[in-house]
Amino acid sequence: EEIKTTYFPWYNKVQEIRNKSEWKNQAGWLPESSQSLLPFYSILSFIKVFLCNDARLFNYFNTSHFAWIDAGINRTMNPLYYLGNPEFESKLIPYIDKKVLFLQFPYDGQVEVHGFQKAALNRYAGCVTEYVCRGGFFAFHRDAMGEFCDVFYQTLQQTLHDGSGYLGTEESIFTILSYQHKDKIKLHPIEANGLIYKFFDDLQKNDLPKIKEHPLAFYF
Repeated sequence: EEIKTTYFPWYNKVQEIRNKSEWKNQAGWLPESSQSLLPFYSILSFIKVFLCNDARLFNYFNTSHFAWIDAGINRTMNPLYYLGNPEFESKLIPYIDKKVLFLQFPYDGQVEVHGFQKAALNRYAGCVTEYVCRGGFFAFHRDAMGEFCDVFYQTLQQTLHDGSGYLGTEESIFTILSYQHKDKIKLHPIEANGLIYKFFDDLQKNDLPKIKEHPLAFYF
């Protein structure tokens, strides 16, 4: 109920689109997917941004840089192997700079992207999209997140209400915004399988200048 009333005013709109046969029948995998069967699946992916913005606003520890990490990340990599590296923070922070950082992987879906109609995705992006931005990990400077949250909110509302509505996941909106706001977003390529360990491997190999380190704070 809190998600419906506080974080996500378009709950009913998502259910309307999710239950349409034309949305479900875009691709063979959609009807039996979690995205189709679970009413909160797409919604929980969308509110990541709002939760991160709340962390930025409350900011109990005067933190300059934040990162979102999906709980399911440990299915494809050992997060402690990377996060436990003493150089992790000092290498990640300069890489983010004062932008929002996304990992992007090549994606050539012709009909839909995570349930979002590909033709519509191209139209919002202003070109033929060639990649998708990952939602399992993204990072940002606190000064960049406020504006990003605003455009994310506006774009999500627009896509859900245009025509019969377009419903994907947070990765659909991230991808659109990465094309629309190239000056505010930093991209790092990963492999076509979409696994994000590649970024953490690349980060460990980077010879970046050391910065003053602070204890990492984890929000659960």
